[in-house]
Amino acid sequence: MDYQEFLARKSQLGEGSGFEPNWLPEFLFDFQRYLVEWAIRKGRAAIFADCGLGKTPMQLVWAENVVRHTNKPVLILTPLAVSAQTVREAEKFGIEANISRDGKVLAKITVANYERLHHFNSGDFAGVVCDECFPAETLVDTVDLDGSLSQKYIKDVRACDRIINASGIDHVQATCKRQINRAVRVVAGTDSFT
Repeated sequence: MDYQEFLARKSQLGEGSGFEPNWLPEFLFDFQRYLVEWAIRKGRAAIFADCGLGKTPMQLVWAENVVRHTNKPVLILTPLAVSAQTVREAEKFGIEANISRDGKVLAKITVANYERLHHFNSGDFAGVVCDECFPAETLVDTVDLDGSLSQKYIKDVRACDRIINASGIDHVQATCKRQINRAVRVVAGTDSFT
């Protein structure tokens, strides 16, 4: 392979590879509906929404649309300790999802930690969602004991805290902290995200 062929293989596809959405539930806010519709039509997309804007319901609706369109399951990969939260959110919204730790497809939407990816066969899934981690400096909206609103850095959130997200107020059941030695840098025009 020569250098021009190598570059051609690395080029990004600008056209959409998705389909028309077939389920956009009422629980999505207008901005979430717009982002989910765009991602479904695009096919391969990344939603860079800030903490508390409802990425979990958006990824669940995207995944459910892929399941309904293809009649094949979708895999949602999450950081440690986020899998159970994703399944709880799915239950809250009436979406079938289950955690798998051994590579078995247990539901239309299978949720697993990134550390378990090697157990799965990509051919079993019509789509994949890559959930993310937050940098320690991410601000989270919280409700104090007296009912007042405040913000905490995500690194300071503890079990029993009440946080505000796009679907309401959630009580933190547990936290998981870890440091990673790698990051992905995405450049879009003049903006960059790490």
